[in-house]
Amino acid sequence: MKHCFSKMIILGIIAAWQLSAGPVTIVQDITPGGTISLSWYFGETFQTPAGGPWNTLTFNFFSALSPTSGLPTTPAAAGTLYLLSSEYLGAPSDLSSSVPGYIASTSTVSGGVWDFASSLTAAANTQYWVYDTTALAIAGATTAGGYYYSDEFGDTFNGPVTSGDLNFNFSGTVVTTSGTPEPTTLLLMAPALLLVLRRRLTR
Repeated sequence: MKHCFSKMIILGIIAAWQLSAGPVTIVQDITPGGTISLSWYFGETFQTPAGGPWNTLTFNFFSALSPTSGLPTTPAAAGTLYLLSSEYLGAPSDLSSSVPGYIASTSTVSGGVWDFASSLTAAANTQYWVYDTTALAIAGATTAGGYYYSDEFGDTFNGPVTSGDLNFNFSGTVVTTSGTPEPTTLLLMAPALLLVLRRRLTR
């Protein structure tokens, strides 16, 4: 019984470290059976869930579908992505830091994923909009949602299209509060906690 209790404590420490250490999916639309859209400019709107806030934010569309499952498989990102707090119905060519609702933009792309500055934070229960400035052929989702499109760099975005959506993923890392130990702190604390527990259990 004592050994089982010790194992439970160890697993709890490991779980706490994992929860605070790694990135998580904040919101996504990944559904099978979609089609690959034309090489256009796209925008997407989404609502973050409860929880968070999150930083080290990433966003990506998808550019390929699995022939067997029909699920999107290949992240897609190119050029600059703008993150806004309000709808934008101008042209991709006019996107800039001066547009209303501007929050941030990034041209950092790694493995088909846009990476925002690590200090940028997304809040819970908040609606956001993203728009790209490079034409992409990306996978459409079969669920209803809210996306925007423009077939020319200088033409305004159309939408929101609520009868369909785009396959996308928005991820980040949960921001630890002042009362929550950082992952490194948890690792340093673990041996001391286990030693105290061992002494108490052997009494």
